Amino acid sequence: MSNYHLFEHQKNALTKVFENYKNGNSLSLIIMPAGSGKTQLATHIVKKFYEDYSLTSMAYISSQKVLQMHFKNRISEFTPLLKETVKSFTYKDIVEEIRNSTISKSQFQVLIFDDVDECNITNEVQLKEIFEYFNSQKICFARSELPKNNIFSNILNQNMVFKHTYKEAIKAGNFDVLQKIISNNLIEDFKNEVEGIHIGAVWSLDIKKNILNRIKLLEEENIESEKARKLIKSNNIDTTEIEEIGYKKKQLKEFTKLLNNNDYFDNHAKEQNGEEHVWQTFFEKNQWIFGFGLNFIFNTSLEGKKLEQTVAGYSVKGHGKRTDALLQTTGLIQTLCFGEIKTHRKSILKNLKHPYRSESWAISDELAGGIAQIQTTIQKSLHNISSRLSIPDSDGFEQNSIYLYKPKSFLILGSLSEFKNKEGHIHEDKFSSFKLFRRSISDVEIITFDELYERANAIVNKKWK
Repeated sequence: MSNYHLFEHQKNALTKVFENYKNGNSLSLIIMPAGSGKTQLATHIVKKFYEDYSLTSMAYISSQKVLQMHFKNRISEFTPLLKETVKSFTYKDIVEEIRNSTISKSQFQVLIFDDVDECNITNEVQLKEIFEYFNSQKICFARSELPKNNIFSNILNQNMVFKHTYKEAIKAGNFDVLQKIISNNLIEDFKNEVEGIHIGAVWSLDIKKNILNRIKLLEEENIESEKARKLIKSNNIDTTEIEEIGYKKKQLKEFTKLLNNNDYFDNHAKEQNGEEHVWQTFFEKNQWIFGFGLNFIFNTSLEGKKLEQTVAGYSVKGHGKRTDALLQTTGLIQTLCFGEIKTHRKSILKNLKHPYRSESWAISDELAGGIAQIQTTIQKSLHNISSRLSIPDSDGFEQNSIYLYKPKSFLILGSLSEFKNKEGHIHEDKFSSFKLFRRSISDVEIITFDELYERANAIVNKKWK
């Protein structure tokens, strides 16, 4: 089974193709730049047609034999049966078979066309002849929208289901990774082919051409990488934006490891004097996670101070009630937000064999205590700060004010995995007890660590769209 990971843009393209197919449309155009994983996506398309729709006769058509062989090698890594299901041709070869009547109009249920926009490689007459001959489902790949002088520009551009531009590919932060995957695959294909030639065998003209084509394709991929670098240098793309996305993706991986790798988390807990401090440190570096998920315009720590603050008097200093996260909104009128951060290992419900009442499970002491703690913090703050907190500048002049009218608060604790067994089945009574309790609490938003991770993932990968 192939272990190729589909990136977000490839997943979106795959979804759009099959939405179009289920709607009864027989033509789909996907626009993706060279080096953004078209071949990888094509293999997943035929795999889905084969496994989910039981289509057993498909063809992949490309402009060069090197692409044809590259596709065949990739598809064979899924399953040998799939390799027999999908035939591969160059445009020239399949046209010859049509003209010689060695292939029927109903031969294939699905046709995948690569590089339909490369008119210097793919003759438009050949493409027209193939299109008109077969009544199959047609999936077309192009690097850009077809020029108006192309005979298929109208029909193809009108059936475009997905478009991924150079700028989007680079901003997504995975363009270089895909370039490496493609180069590694081509080199591996090249090595396998050369190793398959026995010593003393005659090197035919076809073999020589094929090797030269492979070298040419590697050179083309280097040219595409150079185009991307030039695009970045042209200032048409904000490099700080790319760096920010890269940082957030790195932190998202760190979030995953802290949640799911017990040894990794335990080592950090030993180094940082406790489990709660691990998360406190992590969120200190990643305050962006709170902005999207908690229904604020954006949250920042108060005046650049640490998330963990002590609330007393007008200065938020001195001896008072500690809160794990004291945040302010950055709208036109600023307000305070209080947070308590526990750990993902804290129980949400009491660990009992039987419910408190039929189908009703009691909340844990950790959850009850966390709510009480944050409510006490807010009560003390309302008493000490009143309705307005003045923030002076370094010279003592009032810089701005933050308001405190029934402030928003949140508690981060536990994981929804508590309600699943090893087989992944959900304990509905326990889960519903938690959900009903959480909905009844209006002043404190209760969020589990895995839910917060999904919100962070949505911010990074723009899944809310």
